[in-house]
Amino acid sequence: MSEGTRFPIRIAEELILLMLDEQSGYLEMVPNWNFSCVMAGAVLADLALERRIETDLERLYLVDPTPTGDELLDPTLKDIAESDEKSDAQFWIERNTRQADEIVAAALERLVERNILTHESGGFWGLSRSVARSGTFPTQAVATRRESKVRVLSVILNDEIPDPRDAILVALMHTCGGFKLLLEELGYRVSDPAGLEMSPSDAYTAMALEDMDFWANSWYPGHYEWHDVELTDGSRVGDHLSVVG
Repeated sequence: MSEGTRFPIRIAEELILLMLDEQSGYLEMVPNWNFSCVMAGAVLADLALERRIETDLERLYLVDPTPTGDELLDPTLKDIAESDEKSDAQFWIERNTRQADEIVAAALERLVERNILTHESGGFWGLSRSVARSGTFPTQAVATRRESKVRVLSVILNDEIPDPRDAILVALMHTCGGFKLLLEELGYRVSDPAGLEMSPSDAYTAMALEDMDFWANSWYPGHYEWHDVELTDGSRVGDHLSVVG
């Protein structure tokens, strides 16, 4: 067993589990630029949660160069510690995409070693038989996918205030299009955003009228102006909405 499995499940691992199709048992993973950025961002997020880095709108700051001991995080931490770059988080996400394949490979290897996934012939990754039968993962240290899914969906559907980790998961899942799979499992019909081409005005009005539950493209504080639109019953759009994340 690798040293990595002695650590709690990392965000990159949890994202992969959230993208598992429970019907087929296979991983809905299509590597592309967004997916590479998400995996790179997941590592940076875990480094922030480990108090090794901090960020603001202009800079990513090294707080503590001490290695975590986790091979999934330490190559990126070492790169940041040895660099003279004084750049923002976006720079480091894009720079870290060159390690995306290694991050995914390490995360998948850990999930196999945790007896959560199996590597099938043809290059498919699926749930292990024990996990598929029980619907839960083997140890308390590894958060179950069902728990992860419930946490994420509670944030976007039930007005729950997310903790920092769940806020990160929501943002990363949106970036790689992961919500479609989660919501369709619950019976929601998820349309292709490119086909909808919905404007902020239409989106906020639709949510206020309960024709739509959630819109991930909100941008605040800029979109607060759409909360002031008056509906036919005299109420404001914002009276019917809750901002999450």
